[in-house]
Amino acid sequence: MKIVQMDQNNPDLDLIDEATEVLTSGGVVLYPTDTVYGLGANVFNEKAVEKVYNIKNRDYFKPLSVCVSSIDEILLIADVGNNKTHQILKNNLPGPFTFIFIKRTNS
Repeated sequence: MKIVQMDQNNPDLDLIDEATEVLTSGGVVLYPTDTVYGLGANVFNEKAVEKVYNIKNRDYFKPLSVCVSSIDEILLIADVGNNKTHQILKNNLPGPFTFIFIKRTNS
């Protein structure tokens, strides 16, 4: 385990690259949000997601929240429904919002 600190006003790109490598290789990172600390893993890596469940000692039948960087990523993992919902996403993102969707069956 490695603990690092980063200045949000002057982010260290080398540390960001290091965290990206951890995630790419199936590892888990802990990161602050505006309300709580989150555990991050690659949602497309089943073993990485399993690690998050194990760290949290969470029942596998309980869902996890997912952070994404774009609406396109939401479409890869969730069923967003109709065009009206898609327009709501476009009108509000990026922004400090949480949207709750049903997981796509193929993700």
